[in-house]
Amino acid sequence: MNKLLLKTIFIILSLSVFSCTQKDVSKNTTLFLTTNNGNLYSIDLATGKCNWQNIKNIEDTRSDSYFKIDKNTIIKSYENGEIIVFNKQTGAIIKKYQENESIPESPSLFMFSQYPLVYESNFIFSNLNGKVKSINSNTMQPNWVYDVKNKVFVSPTAIGDKIIVNTGYNLCAVNAKNGQFITNLKFVHPLPHEPVVSDGEIFVIDENGNAFCLDQELNTKWQFEVNNYITDTQYDENANTNVTTDTNINTLTNLTAGEKLIVLGDAEHIIGIDKKTGQMKWLATIPIINWESPEDVAQVRKNLREDQDLHSILNDQVGVLKSLQIIDEEVVANTSSCIAVYDSNNGNLKRKKFLFNNEIVGAIKATNDFYYYLRKDGVLYKLDKTLKTETIVYKGIKYKPEDDYTSPYMQIE
Repeated sequence: MNKLLLKTIFIILSLSVFSCTQKDVSKNTTLFLTTNNGNLYSIDLATGKCNWQNIKNIEDTRSDSYFKIDKNTIIKSYENGEIIVFNKQTGAIIKKYQENESIPESPSLFMFSQYPLVYESNFIFSNLNGKVKSINSNTMQPNWVYDVKNKVFVSPTAIGDKIIVNTGYNLCAVNAKNGQFITNLKFVHPLPHEPVVSDGEIFVIDENGNAFCLDQELNTKWQFEVNNYITDTQYDENANTNVTTDTNINTLTNLTAGEKLIVLGDAEHIIGIDKKTGQMKWLATIPIINWESPEDVAQVRKNLREDQDLHSILNDQVGVLKSLQIIDEEVVANTSSCIAVYDSNNGNLKRKKFLFNNEIVGAIKATNDFYYYLRKDGVLYKLDKTLKTETIVYKGIKYKPEDDYTSPYMQIE
């Protein structure tokens, strides 16, 4: 066999091995999606087929959308106090747990506005009666109960052998093995979201947009005060001049932690914070339609219905922030009518895409060089990372119109 032929065979084999390696890397091909009427779907992203679905179609009440994936199971909580464990591969119900405490009478409140936390062979949750509970996932019997004596609206978080619970104005740490109280940290303003654990540290944000980094003992490592960086002006009629006022960042999504960056946002701003120091790295804004930009006007025209014209779109805002993600060197944000991609190093807007009439419902999820999202027509779409090519993945997802409390939730594996 001559050297040229050997070289050719070697190149072909090398390309084949590289190709196989590339395929093996991209194993995130199953999307699990739950909607606010209790429906749960498993969708094969490679084929666009539904592997299985569990249809609740709860029409007379809101239903929490969150779930937790643990090994070969999906653990989902429902507002009637039920937690169901599903087989991740088949959708079959493995076991159920029924919370026996009474549900608050107010229809605007949930028994479970969260997903259960999985710790060892147990799942742990908090409820609106102020109880933190550990349930053995094999026997479905309680291990321990701790009363924080305040309504808990968001999921607890685990760090080491501690369970961190947001009780509103306080973070409470309890022992994950026996539920005994460890320590407590009080805040000036309430915390609207669950604690985020990243690289052995705890991150929280208050309702005004101030962020905190804590160690495992709930000692403050740094504090980001939004008014040190961002201020508003207001006209003072008595002084006949503009005066500087404090800015309140009304946080619409939880903060997101990356390798080097923390990001948070509200209806107008996206803020990048250095993860180690708590110093602001950059400030960006949610895109609005620039009517002087031919590109923006072209995008708007492309999304108009036949019975619409440009003057019918009176509000140049593109909806409130639904999600933030840090992916490699980019921050991806979405509202109901816009997907925007920023440079994570400086906050510069790199790409944007407007969507009208058939808005995005909830947050987007990114994997395998695509962004996946549910739109108002009940169709799951994917959009390539250049924000140019949109493709239908799966049709016929049932949900109730979005409200202030619930929206679809998805994970990809």
